[in-house]
Amino acid sequence: MNDPTEALRQIAGRIRPGGVVALQEPITRNGVRAATRQPALARLNDLLGETFERSGARPDLGEELYWRMLDAGLEPDPRPFAEIPLGRAGLAYRRWSVFVQSVLPKMVEYGLAAEKDILDLLERLYREIVCQWARKPAVAHSANP
Repeated sequence: MNDPTEALRQIAGRIRPGGVVALQEPITRNGVRAATRQPALARLNDLLGETFERSGARPDLGEELYWRMLDAGLEPDPRPFAEIPLGRAGLAYRRWSVFVQSVLPKMVEYGLAAEKDILDLLERLYREIVCQWARKPAVAHSANP
């Protein structure tokens, strides 16, 4: 959209007083590489950001939401949250896979990567997504046997 603040004003005009406007927007250029040591995830994130930029979309609109909501006359929560969709491996992988595959034709069209390379990244991502859990022993173990 050309003017996200105006779009928010229009949305706000259709919501009853006290109603909630909740948006989830990407921040593709910050966070993933620093927050993880998962090269396939970081590369896919970079490809998504470049694809959005070339399409004219704003890949980091999430960083602007707070002040744009203020400018649109809304009262944004001063404590937004962000997520990197990891968690249960199957669910996290499906979320990334569906999203990447929906953008894949544009990535190829823009010459950012070959389809095979993107699909290979998705395979690597599947192996990278780790879900670790532990249980506290019912009986304390001695540190020295």
